[in-house]
Amino acid sequence: MYVFILFLIAQEVKEFVVKDIDFHGNRTFSDKKLKKVIHTTRREIYDEFQANMDKKRLANFYKNHGFKDIKITKLDKNIVDFERRLIKCDIYIEEGLRTYIREIQIEGNEVFSDQKLARIIKLKAENPLDEERIFVAKWAITDLYADYGYPYAEVEHKVDDSLSYEVTLCFQIREHQFVRFGGIRITGLESVRIGIIRREIQFKKGDFYSPRKLHTAQARIYGTDLFEEVSFELNGMKSKKDTVDVVFSVKEKLPRWVVFGGGYGSPNRAWFDIGWGHANLWNNGQNLGMLGKYELNPFKIEELQKVEVNITYREPYFLDTHFKAEFAPFYKFYIQDSIFAEKLAYQLTHIGAQGRIGRYIGKYTQAFFIYNYERIDSKGELEEPGGVVNSAIFSISYDTRDDIFYPRIGGIQSFSYEYAGLGGDLKFNKFIFNFSLNIRFLRNVIATRIKFGGILKEAPLERKFALGGVNTIRGYPDMIYIPEEWKDWIGLMNIEFRIPVWKKFSLAYFMDTGNIWEKKEDVTTKGMKLGAGFGLRYCTPIGPLRIDYGYRILETDLGNGRVYFGIGYMF
Repeated sequence: MYVFILFLIAQEVKEFVVKDIDFHGNRTFSDKKLKKVIHTTRREIYDEFQANMDKKRLANFYKNHGFKDIKITKLDKNIVDFERRLIKCDIYIEEGLRTYIREIQIEGNEVFSDQKLARIIKLKAENPLDEERIFVAKWAITDLYADYGYPYAEVEHKVDDSLSYEVTLCFQIREHQFVRFGGIRITGLESVRIGIIRREIQFKKGDFYSPRKLHTAQARIYGTDLFEEVSFELNGMKSKKDTVDVVFSVKEKLPRWVVFGGGYGSPNRAWFDIGWGHANLWNNGQNLGMLGKYELNPFKIEELQKVEVNITYREPYFLDTHFKAEFAPFYKFYIQDSIFAEKLAYQLTHIGAQGRIGRYIGKYTQAFFIYNYERIDSKGELEEPGGVVNSAIFSISYDTRDDIFYPRIGGIQSFSYEYAGLGGDLKFNKFIFNFSLNIRFLRNVIATRIKFGGILKEAPLERKFALGGVNTIRGYPDMIYIPEEWKDWIGLMNIEFRIPVWKKFSLAYFMDTGNIWEKKEDVTTKGMKLGAGFGLRYCTPIGPLRIDYGYRILETDLGNGRVYFGIGYMF
């Protein structure tokens, strides 16, 4: 009976919850920084054992940053609301004096000079003695040695603290033996020729060992799009041999693919796709793909309808060189107004082909030369020139994005120039400059884009520029389906603030501005369109599904906001 009563009493006594945490005496590190060190957090039940461990965590944190006399003098628990069982934690700190580096010494290095090693360790005399930065410096030294054939190199450090708060920091290096690549073996192949993989491996037997070369080879093999999995093993590394054999293990994809699908996007556009392809034609890495697409407005069939058929044949190593080559015939058909309308607004047919050749110039830069030939037939009320376009296009891009679908850092800058003067009926020049950049800010991303382009002389409708809609200026109607709104010059700038919120969902706040002009003389910052809004993103393997709400600003008649649907980031 007594035991039961005691149990009921114990059940009624609630545990205290931490309302707030304050630090006192911390001059070097902010409260926000120190709260990340401890495990006790606001709005959680107070744990005495955890609090005592937090005192040790704080002491170790300070010692690792050069405060060898650190004292966590006390941790007080003050009740702020007894009925609600809320307490406040006050942590008192005596930092003491901080230890600084008086001199940095490097011992045991023969392969690299003191000057080269000093540049990568990023520590200097008069810096605070910081164990985290020392660890990063040691890692940078071992990484440098490993990448130049010394994977067994070891780095230790010692501190001479005879002068108390001014110390000599010494990095002691044991380089060990020089290591080379031995044999290179590939396993898991079924139908893909071994030569397709070997040409992606940029090192050979006898070359000095380098982890960077291994990971580059792995990425290049993945890049053939013929394999689901690519991994490698190093035989001889554990026993510290001076020759290391490499074994690449692969798992092949099915080379043939068929696609049938569709989608819906803004503004009221539905599309249907059907395609077939082979990723390893003739068992030599050549790629053949055929894709057809039909697009219309299901609610207003009299609006623009599009039919596109594209065939692409790709040679990844043209004539056994590092140039990529493509041949791509195409058919495009555009019609405004349905067969039920009294008059045909316009009907355009493009039939032609492109030949492309290009390659990477360095790690991030890719350049292409393109020859384009097409015949354009025009019908209807729209005065659209028809005839033959015979043009040459030069394109160059610099891509430093860390991920093509979900970039967090880096960007892509590109420039293209088309000269339509190699015979034919339509002669014009067109250029486009694109600049995009992603900046990581905490867990968020600030993404920006600038686009500028122009056309000299009369060009066909498809080459011109339009604004408004899901991929240019949100808040404005999509003018891409209104031929009268297409013009020869464009200026566009976008900025998005992307915020992850929960699992695969994220938010975006954006602002878009720009304009299009008929002639070069009309280009001005006056009369620029400006849209702003917010959106929701859901991550998928092929990029985010987007729902955006945008509205126009800087106009007398703001109109109603518009909702847009899309797949993938607009830049």
